[in-house]
Amino acid sequence: AAAMIGSGLNEGLANVLGLPVDAVNAGLKAIGVDVAGDEPFAGSRSIKRGMGFLGIHTASDVKPENIMESIAQRMAQEVGAQVVPTGAALGLTRAGIGIGSRLLQPFVKSPGTATGVEMALAGGGGIGAGIAEQIAPDSVLAEMGGQVVGSLGVGGVIEGGGRAVRGA
Repeated sequence: AAAMIGSGLNEGLANVLGLPVDAVNAGLKAIGVDVAGDEPFAGSRSIKRGMGFLGIHTASDVKPENIMESIAQRMAQEVGAQVVPTGAALGLTRAGIGIGSRLLQPFVKSPGTATGVEMALAGGGGIGAGIAEQIAPDSVLAEMGGQVVGSLGVGGVIEGGGRAVRGA
């Protein structure tokens, strides 16, 4: 299980870090521009390959052996993917940038709590996506639905718990 979680975290991180390059290449391909290969430098595949050279495993390398490992790995992918935007939000608020932004207010008021909530929501979305993948393999819509339902479920628990504590 630890290997699944570690490989999932690394996969999610590599996917987010390579997203800008992957998006540009997909856009160029869509308009008919011939891009050199499917593994551009600093794209997600390139980053994963680099991780492999360093002995860092991703979900592409480590295959789950059962349903629980599969769901744990998928959950960790979502948490790994959330590390970059959450870190950016923390960095912006520490630098005093965007303090007035409503989106960043939770990070201004309580950075630790906001970070925990973001990671919990990502984990819930990953669990939902992992379950959806088991029910409807290769269905992007099922995966997206699972992410939404999983995140909403965790959000409801967090909100309900907060109201119960405030009520008490």
